[in-house]
Amino acid sequence: YAKVGQPENAIRELEFLLKKYPNNRWADDGEVSLIILAAKMVQNGKSKYKIYLLNGLASENQKIRLQSIVALSELGTANVFPQLEKVYEKETAPSIRMRILLAIEDSGSKEAIPLIKNILANEKIMAIKFQALQALIKIQDPAIVPTIEQFLRNEKNTFVRLRAISILEQYRSDFIAPIFIDILRHEQNEMLKYRALNYLETIDSPQVTKAILETVPHEKNIAIKMQMLGALANRPDQVSVPTLETILENERSPEVKIRALSIVENMRPQQVIPVINVALKDNDPNVKIYALNMARDIGGERSVIVFVKAINDNDMDVKIRALAALLDIPDEKAIPALAKLLQKEKAIPLRMRAVSILSKIG
Repeated sequence: YAKVGQPENAIRELEFLLKKYPNNRWADDGEVSLIILAAKMVQNGKSKYKIYLLNGLASENQKIRLQSIVALSELGTANVFPQLEKVYEKETAPSIRMRILLAIEDSGSKEAIPLIKNILANEKIMAIKFQALQALIKIQDPAIVPTIEQFLRNEKNTFVRLRAISILEQYRSDFIAPIFIDILRHEQNEMLKYRALNYLETIDSPQVTKAILETVPHEKNIAIKMQMLGALANRPDQVSVPTLETILENERSPEVKIRALSIVENMRPQQVIPVINVALKDNDPNVKIYALNMARDIGGERSVIVFVKAINDNDMDVKIRALAALLDIPDEKAIPALAKLLQKEKAIPLRMRAVSILSKIG
């Protein structure tokens, strides 16, 4: 009957056979076929056949329940969510519970929020928690945000937590930023911190800048710390110079120190010079040379004082850079330091440079 375009007759005959031979080995497949035919009738506008799909949800046979859920999902589940919820609450088969959540995802029904909250709070199977989060993509209701925030605090699985973060990223930045700031400050999982930082970099606000400034001195992962400094470099007008000085004083990585120095390059000279002076106390010559190059770009009387301090440094390259700079801007303030260098320094190239500077000073 179905093949010749008479689906209603096919349904009637199938029902007759199933009642007559309920225990036959083909009975289960017959029930599945009945649901498929009923779904086609509903698609064609004959809604009275939806009862077959709803009855299938209550079947003891897993295959029949699954086919009913698939059919309802294809038809749209907005009007049948209460029945799906009841099935989910009683269902023990993970595969069917997953399929119910897929149906909910397709519907985007906000009625599902209480169920999803319960799943996120109590479910043990990771794949089901992930699918519950997936369903929230279409629902998009700010009311779910506190639940996701709590879920992030309690959940241990990184994969599922990253999925939760992707849901939060869909909402307004002013609404979500505090959650990501909390992750940046307190989270131990580096993947989550990266994800939070990536999101916060897109938000130009004093609140975010303050959070990064407070966090970066304590961050142990160098790559994350470098990214934090990169974020600060894009908002130099909001950066706290004392924070950068703290990094220079306490940081071990020369790369991080140089990145911190690069942030202040575009600031006012009166802000830059104190940072340069801190950098000149560093043990790494590359940090000190970078600082000297910054001072050379500034020029003027302020930078002279920096070079004078550096010409008696313990590192040869640092001395050379400082003397080269003083050759360009000879100043009387350098005379005592140059005299001290000539008394102690044995390297002829350095002595010759010192003499050249003194001769320029006159």
